Amino acid sequence: MSYCTLTDIQKKLPLAQIIELTDDDGSGEVDTTNLNEAISRAEQEIDLFLGKVYDLPLDPVPTLVVSLASELVVYYLYTRTHENIPPARIWQYRNALSILQKIGQGELQIGVTPPEASYEGVSVSNRTQMFDEDTLDKF
Repeated sequence: MSYCTLTDIQKKLPLAQIIELTDDDGSGEVDTTNLNEAISRAEQEIDLFLGKVYDLPLDPVPTLVVSLASELVVYYLYTRTHENIPPARIWQYRNALSILQKIGQGELQIGVTPPEASYEGVSVSNRTQMFDEDTLDKF
């Protein structure tokens, strides 16, 4: 399942600008190949962070993840066509990565319950204590 769609991205960027950033052939329409490449790149980056905490793929995709994916896509569209990315877009990209990092570290939740930790196949053993208080006092 895709983390965002053209409709989601249009909430961050006007359609005319999306066309400008994707339309390499001058057709006057969104080049879906270029758009889908940016979406795929954003999804892969998000999965790097969320895969530490959540079972993937997310289904349904939480609203926060849709928003973060859209921000990443907008940034990636700018990087493919512009040398000078607007500072606001750079800030939004870095902010999205910061939020994803916090999610990956378990500091923020996305509204999905993380899976229970599985300790199957793990064994724990106790070693005999080599030093006690009397032994340590001799040093």
